[in-house]
Amino acid sequence: MANYSIAFYILFCILKAVIKMKTQEINSRIPTNQSLTSQDLFVIIRSVFPHYTEAACRWIIYALIKEGHLTRIGKGIYRKGQTNDFVYSFRSPEAQAVERFCQKESFPGNVIVWETIMLNEWLNHQIGRNIVFVETEKGMSEFVFDRLKGRIRTHILWEPNKQELDKYGGDNPIVIQDAFSRSPRQLNSIHIRLEKLLVDVCCDNILKEVISPSEIDAIYEGVLKNYSVNMSTLLTYAKRRGCLTTVREYASRNSC
Repeated sequence: MANYSIAFYILFCILKAVIKMKTQEINSRIPTNQSLTSQDLFVIIRSVFPHYTEAACRWIIYALIKEGHLTRIGKGIYRKGQTNDFVYSFRSPEAQAVERFCQKESFPGNVIVWETIMLNEWLNHQIGRNIVFVETEKGMSEFVFDRLKGRIRTHILWEPNKQELDKYGGDNPIVIQDAFSRSPRQLNSIHIRLEKLLVDVCCDNILKEVISPSEIDAIYEGVLKNYSVNMSTLLTYAKRRGCLTTVREYASRNSC
């Protein structure tokens, strides 16, 4: 009985080693810097394991993710390697003051806070004039504006258009506005999600004046290359904002 157990263990170890070698071979065949669907991966896996069923292929995908060879970036969408979660610390005094204020106050619903100088990580032409955006649930922006004004020493504007921002904004203004309905949000955080940022730089009227269209490719390339982005969330939000085609083109052009 003991001999059977030893033989079974040896066989198990050999099979495990063979599967690991085959998994490494599969990983070597997965293209880099490219979004892949489950079907794309099935084709690659079956080039090594021709008779694998769909269930077996999904097990291999799970193993590749667990070993850090693949990252799931959306429903049924993957990318080779591991990407990082985006972590940002507010740099300007204005954004830091808004962050402290939000920590003390209890606003109904969620608030999203971000500043345009965070884009400098990916831009060739650096943004000099910083704008801090405070976005609230629909109908709450005026309430937040009333609470903020007079508490932070800078120009604070409520729902300005481009002309009003240029005329009254000063050097480092704070813009308070309603967020677009069902905007992607971080759980228990006021920081902006990258999916929302990538869409907004394409279709927000103020941002289109701040960021040159020629720089948007650099933003997409830098974000998609280095950070985790849920493509399903990105495209769903882009569709709601009416710029799905534009966002899809930028994402496709800069994800490979």
